[in-house]
Amino acid sequence: MHRVLEFDEAEMTRSVVLKNLLSGTVDRCFDDSELVSDDSNFSFMRLNGEYDCKIELFGEITTEEDEKAICCKVMERDVLIGKRSFIKVRIGQDEYYIRKPEPDVTEGSDTIWFWCTRKDLRQVNHVIHADLQM
Repeated sequence: MHRVLEFDEAEMTRSVVLKNLLSGTVDRCFDDSELVSDDSNFSFMRLNGEYDCKIELFGEITTEEDEKAICCKVMERDVLIGKRSFIKVRIGQDEYYIRKPEPDVTEGSDTIWFWCTRKDLRQVNHVIHADLQM
């Protein structure tokens, strides 16, 4: 579960600052759900509201350790969010999702090194981002 701490509204998108209630980790997540859908978006979220959120790490998988890369422990492969396949990973106590690459260069590995450039809000409660439903 996550609590909404802040919204940073832009003209067409926003950032949502979420606090993981289990770990205490605070994440700033990109949300463009209202831009792509009128009915499958996260506009229902309220300040201080608590929601079950799935957050995608946006960036690039790397095959080598690097000071910029995050070490992610693979928890589950082939997790569907909407119609898209993800790898569920853990960083510390926090769970995130990485889009499964084609071909899967991470197959057989317990860890993934990932260069994260942003975190995207992909599912809130039972509402799935419209981009993942196509």
